[in-house]
Amino acid sequence: MAKIYTELTDMLDAIQQDEAGEWIIDRENDGTPEHPIQMPYVSYSGIVKKFMDAVYTFDKDHPEYGLNRYSDILERNGIKWGSDSMGAVDVADKDGVCVMALLLGAVRAERFCDGALLGFFKRGSIQRWLERLKEIDAGGTDKGRQIFDLARLPAILAKPRMRTGIERYQFIMERVQRVDVSSDESFQKTYENFYTLGRYPKEFRREYFAYMERGKGAKPSFEETLSYFLKYGALEVSFSSKLVHTLDPEQPIWDGNVTGGHFGYRIPACNTKDREKKILERYERYKRDFLKYMASDDGKAVIRAFDEAFPKTGFTDLKKVDFVLWLDDGQGEPG
Repeated sequence: MAKIYTELTDMLDAIQQDEAGEWIIDRENDGTPEHPIQMPYVSYSGIVKKFMDAVYTFDKDHPEYGLNRYSDILERNGIKWGSDSMGAVDVADKDGVCVMALLLGAVRAERFCDGALLGFFKRGSIQRWLERLKEIDAGGTDKGRQIFDLARLPAILAKPRMRTGIERYQFIMERVQRVDVSSDESFQKTYENFYTLGRYPKEFRREYFAYMERGKGAKPSFEETLSYFLKYGALEVSFSSKLVHTLDPEQPIWDGNVTGGHFGYRIPACNTKDREKKILERYERYKRDFLKYMASDDGKAVIRAFDEAFPKTGFTDLKKVDFVLWLDDGQGEPG
């Protein structure tokens, strides 16, 4: 299948790591006739300017899309040409014509309202729309990207690693509220092996379990946990999410096999500006998409099959889905 949108979607990674633009406020002139104050304006980054050019080029090269009537296209899809309506639309079932109309509509909005395009970037709308185009180019249907191929489900549930993983996870979840995890060696050893925490320095592991013990009552959020362990010099995205999940199993785990392999989310590069903020935003988007998949027909099928194979585990539906998606990679224990 020919890929139509690569000129736009190839910019996705750069856009996700970019600040898009900033407001320029004239603070030097005093408003006198000799020194008139310049009106505020947005200074857009190089990648945004490249993006705008690519949208206009696509419109020129593909007249069959009829994007000169983008507002009519949006209206046919139940979308009003405005930041609120456009920003709120779920594009999972939208075709390429509609998504391109959204992109052109956002770019054109800047001509009528300074900063309108910046708003779409800051809310993540442009990124979501480009991700949808990437899905379409990859053969995605109107139902959006396929998270998991149900045909592989029986083989995954039959893997020996599935049963082993379930037993270890049950041990962790049954003991976490019954023992002092800051000192219980059996709990710590099982947890370290299951989640590969053992490769971390002893000092970090000791503080990790102490924080977990202190958090039993309050159930710290992902944001709080991520910030807490920053004192060790790194943003511990995966292990922060695993600790949060252990205390509140309705919260998803960030693991590359599931998060990246199935949902397409990756941790922003180390040199990304405002990296912690972007990680938090990305985690919330991933959580939203994970819960949406759980509620879908495919997600419900995964949960039913898991329950039939392993009845009465007591696991949350979230963890059942997590087990299956993780083992779909086939490289280790679920987690």
